[in-house]
Amino acid sequence: MVTILVTGGIGSGKTEVSRVLSESGIPVYDSDSAVHRLYREDIALRSSVAEAFGQEVLTPEGVNRTVLSKIVFSSSASLERLEAIVYPALLKDFRSWQNGFDSAYSAMESAIAFEKPVFKDIFDFIIFVDAPEEERIARVCGRDGISAEDVRRRMASQRNLAGAAAGAVVRNDSGLENLRSQVESALNSLYLQFGNK
Repeated sequence: MVTILVTGGIGSGKTEVSRVLSESGIPVYDSDSAVHRLYREDIALRSSVAEAFGQEVLTPEGVNRTVLSKIVFSSSASLERLEAIVYPALLKDFRSWQNGFDSAYSAMESAIAFEKPVFKDIFDFIIFVDAPEEERIARVCGRDGISAEDVRRRMASQRNLAGAAAGAVVRNDSGLENLRSQVESALNSLYLQFGNK
């Protein structure tokens, strides 16, 4: 199975690109949603997070992401500690998810997987989604109800080195139709390299 990474900074438009891939028949694993699900369902993961950051990060439903975010986005060491706990569980879940499909292609949507050693060498093709910083900030503020300062802090924690290694770059600054056209071009490049579905 050819594994695609859909990546780019927060607010760049990865979800829209993933939607186009899904519509074309490529299953897409949303790593953010998967982490939220694992926080609810994976007892060992919740226990490790609480051990690292205190019982106050737990709720009856799983992990209090608001409390946890305030801790980890204020300290690079705390963020690294959380990633060391979460990413191996996420990779295991992703591999299990992939095994559920009889498909030549599948994709992961993630802002930061490319930079993380646990995901090294698992991606065959990268689609990098880019957009102007101020547009990204406005999108995330509107979507998540957080301040521009909070968005900039999150941006600072995402290095986004994938652009240089991308098989395709999608620029999300000219509307949905233009975005779709760019994704279709990216898929043509993918199929030329790896063959049709």
